[in-house]
Amino acid sequence: MSDTNRLAFRCQPTSRATMPRLSIHSSLGALLDNDASKRILEKYLPGILTHPRVGMGRRFALTMVAGLSDRFVTDAVLEKIDAELKTLV
Repeated sequence: MSDTNRLAFRCQPTSRATMPRLSIHSSLGALLDNDASKRILEKYLPGILTHPRVGMGRRFALTMVAGLSDRFVTDAVLEKIDAELKTLV
């Protein structure tokens, strides 16, 4: 395969069917960049979209961000968020 063909192959857009499923182990940024998961986060974590430090947590998994939240985000809340994220197609 020529270099041109390899590059073209790598640049093919990912279909929605092959995109990784979102979960509480996804980065906060990935969850915020998806409209459906963003609504789920706002449902269970009201005010997260306007929190002054939300930008700093974008690279980290939601579970990690939750651990830094001074117990604001409980395991029960994470379980509810994860269950709803699993329903997204």
